[in-house]
Amino acid sequence: MAMGELEAHVLGAVQKLGKASARDVMKEIDGRHLAYTTISTVLDRLHQKGMVKRVRVLGRGGIKYVYSSVSSTDLRVSIVNRALDRLVSAFGPSIVPTIYDSLEEISKEEAADLGADAVINVHMEYVYGYWKIGLKAQGTAVKFI
Repeated sequence: MAMGELEAHVLGAVQKLGKASARDVMKEIDGRHLAYTTISTVLDRLHQKGMVKRVRVLGRGGIKYVYSSVSSTDLRVSIVNRALDRLVSAFGPSIVPTIYDSLEEISKEEAADLGADAVINVHMEYVYGYWKIGLKAQGTAVKFI
């Protein structure tokens, strides 16, 4: 599932506000005239996708969630993981060598352009009939697991 226009708009509001409840996001994007439940659903989906963090807090009407941005590295890793999962789901396990070949073609200069903290750990496992590929960025080199 790709990020839709509304998800991108809500994510942008959370990033702008730093920390925000669904009501705060609703006020920030007021021009769209969206229902509170719509904003809450989008925030929950963004959380499930790993694109925002949330904590439970006690509010006026009871418990509510306050959302905040994940680090830019975590956001990139989440987006790449979802893209890789979609590729494997669409093309099956035969796409895995192509993905590895593409990663190995990255030159040292291109890797340096990614930043000093660009280490990519690649993990693959076969779960319930599907290949799951995961990336985790950390350190200073590219490492395949």
